[in-house]
This record gives sequence, C-alpha cells and structure tokens, in this order.
Amino acid sequence: MSINEASQVFRQTLAAKELLKNVQGLIGDDEQAKTDVIEGETNLFEAIKSAVDAMDECDLLLDGIKSKAEVLEVRKHQTETRRDRLKANIEQALMTLELDAPIRLPTMTLTLRKTPRKIVVTDEALIPSKFWKKKPAPAPALDKKALTDALKDEAKIPGAELDNGGLAISIRRK
Repeated sequence: MSINEASQVFRQTLAAKELLKNVQGLIGDDEQAKTDVIEGETNLFEAIKSAVDAMDECDLLLDGIKSKAEVLEVRKHQTETRRDRLKANIEQALMTLELDAPIRLPTMTLTLRKTPRKIVVTDEALIPSKFWKKKPAPAPALDKKALTDALKDEAKIPGAELDNGGLAISIRRK
C-alpha cells in the first residue's frame, strides 16, 4: 500500500467517523443504516477496496521475491561448493609437490601453512567439571581454551583429544 493509499483510507475514516457522530441521533444503533450512510456520503469503502487490492499486489510481489530468493540460495550454495572444491584441489596439488616456499605469481602468492592442532570432543559426558564454564540457562558451556591448553600440556582428559593439525592454503592477492 502506498503512502497515498494509506492516507486516503485514514482521511476517509476520519470523515466517516465525523459523519456518524453528526447523524448518531437520527440512526441510533442501526448497523445497516450506519453502513448505508458511510457508503453514500464517503469514499471509505472504495479506499478500503483500493488498499486491499494493493495488499494483494504486495502478496504477489512477495511470492515472486521468495521464489527468486530460493533460486538464488541454491545458486549461492553451488558457487560456494565449487569455490571450496577448487581450493581443496589447489591445496592437494601443493601438498603433492611438497614445496615449503611460497609460490609467487604475478597476481597472488600461495603459501601452504600448517594449522594448529584443534580439540576433538569424543564424549562430553566424560570431560571433568573443571573444564566447564558455569553459565546460566540453558546449560554450562565447555571451556574449549582451557581444555585445549591442558591437552597441549600432554594431560590425558577423558572425552577429548587433539587432532594432528593439518595444512591449509593461504592465498594473498596483490
């Protein structure tokens, strides 16, 4: 509904309210008489019909936008998957070459770097309470930093371990 349509409904409503106040003594509580007076002396019902028609148009536009958004979401996912696959292929190629030095190209520098070991939680129920943060509802949270630090110090903690780390590609574009 445009501002003009909304203001038209508002103006006609005020006019109808004033009209009903002026004829209240003549028509009393007769609902049909009220409707007839409003319909005959104002454009309120036409303004309301126009506003409802505009709402229907908005619903059609929203349906179209929703449909297009779904198509674009699928396309976004496909593009992200393609990008991730390309990056994995580049990483695999660099690992196969076993190059330690960065590869400098005219528009970018590629570096294969080691990633730190990360925590792998195998069973939260086995992790001692000292590695849990006391939080209000809904539940306590695992203190992953404290847990990681303890595992790096060679502590044996049931329910958690560190992975072997890995390699990741860094692409700096110039």
